[in-house]
Amino acid sequence: MGAWQEFKQFASRGDFMSMAVAFVIGLQVSAIVTALVGSVITPLIGMVFHANFADVGKIEILGSTFTFGVLLQAILTFLVVLVVLFFALVRPMEQLQARRHPPKPAAPPEPTRSCPACYSTIHAKATRCAFCTSPVTPTIA
Repeated sequence: MGAWQEFKQFASRGDFMSMAVAFVIGLQVSAIVTALVGSVITPLIGMVFHANFADVGKIEILGSTFTFGVLLQAILTFLVVLVVLFFALVRPMEQLQARRHPPKPAAPPEPTRSCPACYSTIHAKATRCAFCTSPVTPTIA
């Protein structure tokens, strides 16, 4: 099979298409959140603290301007993207998986008893204590 045929087979698989769609949707969500932070959240924070993020931490050294406010805005955008992705995608998917595949009930605990010589907890079928090596009679056959 040629390389072109292998590529066509790879591109037509469901996993590849799902990943491509998820990537495009992720880019759009990021663009929306960036716009939200830049045009709504940042000005609200600026109104409360009487400052503009673009001017916060603005330092000029030898003609070069360092704008740390832009970095703060990028960090805020990143945090908002994380929150949106968690509550819009991760949490609902985990809840859906939990409904589809409920947790299996835990196995009943193994029957145990106390060793008559050292009083350690041993399995009920044990014929010798694992701690003191005393011979014991099993209580369950």
